[in-house]
Amino acid sequence: MSEELDPLEEREQREIEVKDKRLREEMDRDQEGANLAALLENEAFRDYLWATIAKCNTLAEAWDPNYGKVSYNCGRQSVGRMLIADINLANPKAWLEMQLKAVRLAHQASRETVRKRLQRVR
Repeated sequence: MSEELDPLEEREQREIEVKDKRLREEMDRDQEGANLAALLENEAFRDYLWATIAKCNTLAEAWDPNYGKVSYNCGRQSVGRMLIADINLANPKAWLEMQLKAVRLAHQASRETVRKRLQRVR
């Protein structure tokens, strides 16, 4: 005959299992954060993430006359915001470096456009 657990013991056992599972999940998240922090040291990886976040149109308007497109846009933006949050948790300095690089590149592109216009005028 199998021995049945007392309801209190059974509850305590379930609580221990839940605590263990939460601890394992937290350790997994910590490892993911450490892995991302290591990857963010690589400029090429930061450039890839920046391009991916840009494709998510994270800061753009989600509205569209086609309501199905609104849901699609909101989903993309959620992914972009999740990436930004993960980057900031892993290494806030990397996110700042990514933004500064984007500003520098935009400034260079603007100067190049002006330079080309001036050459055509001459």
